[in-house]
Amino acid sequence: ASCNVMPLEVMNELNIKVTDAYGKCTAMDSREVPVVGCVKGLVVQLAAYPGKNLKLDVVIVDAQPSG
Repeated sequence: ASCNVMPLEVMNELNIKVTDAYGKCTAMDSREVPVVGCVKGLVVQLAAYPGKNLKLDVVIVDAQPSG
């Protein structure tokens, strides 16, 4: 399974608010990543398809770079 993930820092820069709680998130190196919550139905436009809007559910994580 996969999901869309956004760092907390980016969420704050875009002034987006968490709408729902979310469970656990694990990084590729098996570390548990602190989850802030989930933004349901975030509308996104891709530069390649400016006439199309996508609605995504995005998990917000408080991830710090490893290493």
